Amino acid sequence: VSQTAYTFGKKHEKTIIFDAVVNSFVGLGFQQVIGMILTSKEEATTKTKQSDNGKFVELHSSRALGLNACRQSLLPGLLSIVASNKQYTYPQKIFEVGECLELDNSEETGAKTIWKTSAVTASATAGFADVKAAVQALGKSFDDYSLKIEPVQDARFIKGRCAKVTGKHFSGVFGEVDLQVLHNFNVEMPCTAMELELKQPQ
Repeated sequence: VSQTAYTFGKKHEKTIIFDAVVNSFVGLGFQQVIGMILTSKEEATTKTKQSDNGKFVELHSSRALGLNACRQSLLPGLLSIVASNKQYTYPQKIFEVGECLELDNSEETGAKTIWKTSAVTASATAGFADVKAAVQALGKSFDDYSLKIEPVQDARFIKGRCAKVTGKHFSGVFGEVDLQVLHNFNVEMPCTAMELELKQPQ
C-alpha cells in the first residue's frame, strides 16, 4: 500500500548562515567575489608571511598557472583581486564566502572542508576602527551582541592594529594589513581585512 507524506521544505541552517553573511556585507557596501579553491602555495605562505603548517592539500601534477595547492585562506585571493583592480576608483570593498581545505587524518577523505568569509577594504583612509565596526555589524546580523574582541599578533596585519574575535557563529582575526604583505601582492593602497571561520551548525 503506497502512502503519501506531505512535508514542508526549509533552508538548511548552513544556507541561513551564508545568506546572513552575504546580506550583511552587501548592506555595508561590499561587493561579493568568487575565487578559485586552487591557489599557489607561495602566495598562501611567503606572500602573507605565513609558515607552512603541513596541512596543505597539494596537487603534485598541476601545472596550471602555478596553482599547486588548495587554499586554507580566502585573504590572499582577495588581495590579488585588489592588485589587479588598480585601474578602478577607490575605495574598493570586496568579500567572499567560500570553502577552504586542509589535511585531516580523522576525515574519511583525508581532508576537511572549512567554510570561511573574508573581506578587504582598500582605501587611503582604511583604518582599524572601520574594520572593527564591520565585524561587529556582522555579529549583529546573527543577533550576536556578545562578540569577544581582544588584541592579537598576526604577521598578516600591522602590529598593534590587529585583533581576534570570537562569537557564536564565527571566529577569526581582523585589522590593518601589514605593509610588507601589501608590497608582496603589489597592492599600493592601504587595506584593512578580516578572515573569519564560520562555525558549522550541529
